[in-house]
Amino acid sequence: MRVMRPTRNTPFAHLSKDALLYADSPELGVSILRRTVRRTGTGRTDPVWAVDVPAGGTVRMAPGGLRVVILDPPVLRAGQNVTYLLWFRRSGKVAVRARVNEGVR
Repeated sequence: MRVMRPTRNTPFAHLSKDALLYADSPELGVSILRRTVRRTGTGRTDPVWAVDVPAGGTVRMAPGGLRVVILDPPVLRAGQNVTYLLWFRRSGKVAVRARVNEGVR
């Protein structure tokens, strides 16, 4: 999933940096932000409390890096669209749509 900078009808929102604090989905249940950390050749995931978003920039999420982990995912089909609510420190709540690339469960 690619997260674009928040688009909101507040003056100058695109000119200042922001921070992604949380991502959730009413369709998918409880989820958390996590990042893969590599130490001494092994990898593990750590929780992420905030992700800086540069002014006018993007944040990419992908396996092996920053991602949203769904704790108890429902059955998902490839090609299905789901809604995510992204919660930003300055911009507030922003709804985005994401497409499921691979089926789950």
